[in-house]
Amino acid sequence: MPNIVRPALLASALVITLSTPCPCPATELRGGEIPLPPYFERNDGQVDASVRFVARGRIGDLFVRDRDLVVSAPDLDATVHVEVAGGRPARVAGLDPLPGVSNYLRGRDASGWVRGAPHFGSVRCEGALPGVDIVVRANGDAAFEYDLVLAPGVNPSAVRLRFRGADALRLERDGSLVA
Repeated sequence: MPNIVRPALLASALVITLSTPCPCPATELRGGEIPLPPYFERNDGQVDASVRFVARGRIGDLFVRDRDLVVSAPDLDATVHVEVAGGRPARVAGLDPLPGVSNYLRGRDASGWVRGAPHFGSVRCEGALPGVDIVVRANGDAAFEYDLVLAPGVNPSAVRLRFRGADALRLERDGSLVA
């Protein structure tokens, strides 16, 4: 099933949904695992230092960095970078704190362990362009979406997104952008 990007203009925010359906309902148990709703965890050293937040999904990971979003889906042999053309490094912060933390206890050397990486329901990338913020959040059991939030007076047509890593993009009749 292709990854679908659905653009729609809502009020003063452009909403683009990267949707990947969950293969099972959130209430179903598989192999003794309880599927958790998607969340973002702050990068406290568990992934590459360029990543500020990571969200792990059923088909891959979403990495939020200062300049782009990276969707990595190894099972689909796909990695797509989404960035604001001409953008600058954003100030990235977690929003909507959630209960729970992630711990990464790798190896015997406790100095390399990551403990207590907090969880968030969404992440804000402030200032991707002057007057343009990006808010990324979970949408359903296994999908993520992001809004481009424009300050008053910012011309929406001046904001351009660049998708790298997608060999071909096509626009469906319903307005969905399919990678």
